Amino acid sequence: MTSDDINSENIIDLANEVMDNFFIFSDENFLTPLAPYSNTEFIFHEPFSAATSALTGVITAAELPYQLVNEYTLQRKFDRIHASESILALKKSNPKAEVVDTSPFAILERSNEKMKGFLDSEEGKIFLRDQVIMDLSRQLKSAKIQQALQELQIQTIISVWSIFESFGRSFFTQWLNKFPGDAIKVANAPGFKDLSSKQTIDIKSLNQFGFDLSDKMGDIILGTRRLDSLFALRAIARTLFNSQEVSSALTGDLWLLNQRRHLFVHKRGVVDPDYIKNSGENLAAGDRLLVSCDDVEKHIMSVRFAILEIGKASTSRLSELNVDK
Repeated sequence: MTSDDINSENIIDLANEVMDNFFIFSDENFLTPLAPYSNTEFIFHEPFSAATSALTGVITAAELPYQLVNEYTLQRKFDRIHASESILALKKSNPKAEVVDTSPFAILERSNEKMKGFLDSEEGKIFLRDQVIMDLSRQLKSAKIQQALQELQIQTIISVWSIFESFGRSFFTQWLNKFPGDAIKVANAPGFKDLSSKQTIDIKSLNQFGFDLSDKMGDIILGTRRLDSLFALRAIARTLFNSQEVSSALTGDLWLLNQRRHLFVHKRGVVDPDYIKNSGENLAAGDRLLVSCDDVEKHIMSVRFAILEIGKASTSRLSELNVDK
């Protein structure tokens, strides 16, 4: 298909097909709400800063196929302009005409100016949009490309859950190290103690902490515990923060993300009865779970939202405890 063959209906259909397969994320201010908690002045800034950095990396990686095609399309257009300018520079000049600089640098400068003018024009913006869509659409004719894009989306989902799990472990560990009085509440919290074995501390661990556990209760309680289940993270959060907003953030789509991550990691996406029961998705056992870019974006949004709500709840609790944030 060429640019002459497309119309508004065709381009919309192609665009939706492309967006199902190529991750395109345009919210440049997506992580801005986390900035106050990532600031070094915030007492628990490290987990928020790490999560922000990790989300940036995951989004960048997920967008890479689109970005590469976009850059290729831009470069191809520029190469056409530059080739035209280079050819025109060979034209014999009229002795009476204004002298035109035909040096390579001058040709490059004129090409850059024409490219900028083209991209700033409405015609240029539409042309670029349609060309990128068609270039991406052509890639989808390859079964191997489609398979690779699906695998990238799967790995993105796994990574997004990993970011939240890592954030939860780091943040809750730091919290309990700072406020050891909350440790016994967490250890006995329904949904956490049920998933954990009986806690014991050996001499080697005591020696590692200098036989002083006053600021190491987070390390003791969470150090060897598996937190890949949302049950455990939700139990800790509910125990530490009496926040309906946090409870809501740790359900719904975040729950689905956790279930999908588990299925992809342990079953390579092959649906089993447990997944159907836990996720509520209308699938049959033996089906292979497929995810779209919309799914990936929703999960990224859910993780950002959950981290943000935990940040808000922690500042409220710190205020109640009269602790300098």
